[in-house]
Amino acid sequence: RARSLQALAEPTEDRASQHRVESLEGASTIRAFRAEGMFIDGNMAVLERNLRSYYLNVASNRWLALRLEALGAIIVLLASLLAVLSDSVSA
Repeated sequence: RARSLQALAEPTEDRASQHRVESLEGASTIRAFRAEGMFIDGNMAVLERNLRSYYLNVASNRWLALRLEALGAIIVLLASLLAVLSDSVSA
């Protein structure tokens, strides 16, 4: 699942960086035609698409971390209960 989310994020990241490079290279032309607003809007749209996939990736990683932490806490709880109960049984 994480790999598929990373695969989803990579093309949008490439598009965002490509749009940024093209805008910087053509900055004088963009200014000459007074099309700054159009390119700002386009950049925001590309960036928003990229951030959506990035957010999904971060959220799924956090959900996995939360589940692993809960599993670890349950294992520690069971081990400590086993230690306490086995000590009280043998005493």
